[in-house]
Amino acid sequence: MQAEGIIRKIIIGDIKEGMTYKVGQQFYAGKQLTVRGISYDVETQFNTGDRKYDVLVSEEGSSLIRLWKSFINVPTSVEYDISIERDA
Repeated sequence: MQAEGIIRKIIIGDIKEGMTYKVGQQFYAGKQLTVRGISYDVETQFNTGDRKYDVLVSEEGSSLIRLWKSFINVPTSVEYDISIERDA
């Protein structure tokens, strides 16, 4: 079964000691970066059978969102955004 939804957070490696990437999280990598999205690459899975997750970021003060990191066939824990909108 393949779960679908908006990915909120991934943990690469061991769930207790791995590296966590969360939408909205900020990093300093020579410049201030903010994680804007995390995606699962379905095309890569279809073409090669590999599991690939991409982390998308933007620089502080920029609206340009770009690929920062990709993780292919590594142990990955995925947390989906399950927020529910309520009628006002």
